[in-house]
Amino acid sequence: MVSSPLLQLRPPVNGDGVDAPRWNGSRRSRRCRQATFVVVALLAATVCATAAIAAALCSLLLLPPAPPVRQGAEAAPQVPTSSLAGFLCSSASATRPGSGWAAWACGGRSADPRGQRASAGPSGGWTPMPPLRDQADIQALWVKDRLDRILPALMAQHGVQLWLVSQREYGEDPVFWATVPRVTTLSARRRTIQVFYLADDGAFKRWTLVDNTPAIWEDLKSILK
Repeated sequence: MVSSPLLQLRPPVNGDGVDAPRWNGSRRSRRCRQATFVVVALLAATVCATAAIAAALCSLLLLPPAPPVRQGAEAAPQVPTSSLAGFLCSSASATRPGSGWAAWACGGRSADPRGQRASAGPSGGWTPMPPLRDQADIQALWVKDRLDRILPALMAQHGVQLWLVSQREYGEDPVFWATVPRVTTLSARRRTIQVFYLADDGAFKRWTLVDNTPAIWEDLKSILK
């Protein structure tokens, strides 16, 4: 059996008859790969550092911390409760107490309905937050004060006698969260209708109807009559 020389695999040779390296220019290729890896690593580090700086700037600009309360500071002015500013201030304090949003909404003023003010700690620094159960009680107190005092005053000021707030489950009206305690209320249920009524003699009443059948409209008619 005759084997053809074309079928024999031989290593390539250069012009001098000496076997050539397996990869021509291997050192140059290795250096190019190393340089490419270094450039990609530097670009990735630059992107990560830029993202971290941007996140830090956003946190400082969007949520500025409330100023610390020092001992011996003068008493803060009272927040007006018969205006839209007072309603926003109480809403912010109920939903996010001690946050930058609450400090912005209240204009840096005290927003405690009991007339109390946080005092500085032993070292004159920040006051520690109360336990979660105490925070829930404070938020519930804010909601009660908002519905019993602030809302009737606003309706009387703007000449509103009846206010209806209607929403479906998981499709709440934005004002819904300012009228319920956030700790115990996760969402509106079925068809939820809130009725706020201010009588001519100043008496204020409110109802909350929850149903998933047309009977809720009959209940609403009976209230309106």
